[in-house]
Amino acid sequence: MKKVLAFVFVTFLLLQSITAEIKVISPVEGQWANKQMLILDIQKNEEYYYSLNGSDPATFGFAYDGPVILDVSGPVTLRISHILPDKTLEEKEINFTVKPQDAYGTSYYDFVQSFYSQGILYYSSGKLLTIPEDLYYTFSDSTENLIAGKTLSIDENNIISRYIPIIVSDINKNLNYRFIIKTQVSNAGVFSRKDLPFTIQDWDTINFTDKNLLFKVDDEYWNMPKESRKLDRSISHMIYWQDLNFEPGNPVEYFVLPPKAELLVEESASGGLLCYFDPSNDNDYSISLHSTNNDNQELFKKIAIDTFDGDKIKGLVTLDIYSNSLYQGSQTIEYNINKAPVSTPKIISSARDFYSLEKVNLDITVDSEDLDLYVAVSKPLTLSEVKGKLTKDDSRFKFSLDNNFQKVSGPDYKLTLEGIGDGATFYKIQAYASDGSKNSRVSEYNVIVDEYNFYYDLSANPDLQNGTIENPFSSLDKCLEAVNKNRSVCIHINGDLFIPAGKHFITANCQFKNTSDSQIIFEAGASLVVQSASLIISDSKIKNSSDSAYQNIVPLFKLENSVLTLEDTIISASFEKNGTVIDAFNSVLNINNCMASITAPGYASFLAANKSKINIENSTINTFADTSVIISDNNSQTNLYKNSMKIVGRTGRIIECFGSKTSLIDNTFKAQFTEKSNVSPVYKNKSAVVKETNNEYTGF
Repeated sequence: MKKVLAFVFVTFLLLQSITAEIKVISPVEGQWANKQMLILDIQKNEEYYYSLNGSDPATFGFAYDGPVILDVSGPVTLRISHILPDKTLEEKEINFTVKPQDAYGTSYYDFVQSFYSQGILYYSSGKLLTIPEDLYYTFSDSTENLIAGKTLSIDENNIISRYIPIIVSDINKNLNYRFIIKTQVSNAGVFSRKDLPFTIQDWDTINFTDKNLLFKVDDEYWNMPKESRKLDRSISHMIYWQDLNFEPGNPVEYFVLPPKAELLVEESASGGLLCYFDPSNDNDYSISLHSTNNDNQELFKKIAIDTFDGDKIKGLVTLDIYSNSLYQGSQTIEYNINKAPVSTPKIISSARDFYSLEKVNLDITVDSEDLDLYVAVSKPLTLSEVKGKLTKDDSRFKFSLDNNFQKVSGPDYKLTLEGIGDGATFYKIQAYASDGSKNSRVSEYNVIVDEYNFYYDLSANPDLQNGTIENPFSSLDKCLEAVNKNRSVCIHINGDLFIPAGKHFITANCQFKNTSDSQIIFEAGASLVVQSASLIISDSKIKNSSDSAYQNIVPLFKLENSVLTLEDTIISASFEKNGTVIDAFNSVLNINNCMASITAPGYASFLAANKSKINIENSTINTFADTSVIISDNNSQTNLYKNSMKIVGRTGRIIECFGSKTSLIDNTFKAQFTEKSNVSPVYKNKSAVVKETNNEYTGF
């Protein structure tokens, strides 16, 4: 087989280092659904070897002498060795995977079969190449900027023969095929050459090659020129010659050397380059690709340099110019044909999933400062209640942003998306880039931001827990870690919520919402510490577990500069020796329509408050202990209205007021002492102020 050049007839590089990096056209890293070809971009007489199992190519591999299909599947480690002139080696390793899929049963089966076995598809310039609509394609080595399948073609006058790697993808099945398109010249030129006794060098130099002839230029005298001479090519010339042995009647031959013509180079209708001479000058100029080995190249009246829509090429091409089939000179053309799609903007999100419990930071970027970036952001769509899994396919999210795009400054745009109110908020963001003449595909990002609603379920998978309704938290500590990053949240509890031993801090305004007949269970020694925040618990059952290891008072709730609201909640607490349910400092307590029962052998109380505001209404609270106290109130403001409170034990009080302002209205206070006691149900020191209205006392 012949050795391969990336551009078979074209010289792209004027200089090349003998230690240049190994240039691999195919394969590249990735996972492919068809066997791959090995194609290297090499120079004449270079020595290359390759192996397919990671072994040393120079010792155990194959000699590379041209394009070859690699008949392997599964994981492949391709190693390539280039033996340099000084006998040293340079190497390259490419890892790729082949999982063959012949596309049987698909709408694009016939297309895949056109390259599937050989890894190459031959294409003649000017013909149509149709990529099925069910596929996407790209001429890059990644699938970031895929183009929907369509019909492609190259200008029929194209004379560049190339190996072009292409990826086609079935994005729904996550299948990627990578193969090679070999472009071939379609139009045939002519091979005619004039056999003349002189040659033209670089347009203006004439070399007289036949020493047996007499020559005359224009109206000059006949002579036998021994050296080359230069001519003014801005005008036409007549070159005459005849046999040196002059005799009357000898034939005189001539050749008309026309003025040098300008090679016209312009953009073709397809976006490539078209090269030709003005057809109106009647000078019969034609063009050929320059050959370094004096091959007899075809002559064309016009040529094109072109590639497929979606591809880009650049380089230098040298063209040889002929007039009446006589070589005149050459001209080097630099070309840069860019039909590649504009790079699609990347949208990088701080959120891992479609549903985010935190504000989402977006970074939207394009890969070039020469591109303009356009961004569209939807208005926030508030979802009042989320009852199950939400996906981007929800009908509520199918709306257009076509009229919302705004050009932003620079190639990088940052955006923060936040939840609104106490519901989930949906956002759609789209972006595209433009080079001024064409636009990229539109990138789209969708997300639901819900910084308010968190979900807890002890039975949820701990490996997947992220606090969403789909993957609730099953760990309280992980839940509170996420909750405390926000200012106001609601924790939806499904099943029992276990509070492990130790202090668990709440620093966000938080509501526990019971979504089933759940219980909040404090293990022995467990405490919720609310700091500079509010906690609301409603429609719940709260209880604890006692343990002899915890002899000291560990409150279930400890408030520091906070607000606790309990509504329609039942509390059952039992302590091993001493205990209290709530310990509050500089805080506010709102308790309404609750029931509480607190038991301990030594001391039991419902509430110990210091410098706080307390409002308890329509609630039933009982304590059972040797010393039973409902409320111990220090320098606080307390309002008790329409409550039923009972203490049982050897001694105790309903409320102890130390420097407090207390209002007691329409309450029923009961006592059941095991010994005769003369204690007052309401204790107040000298600085306390207590106002009572219509309260009922029993057992005191």
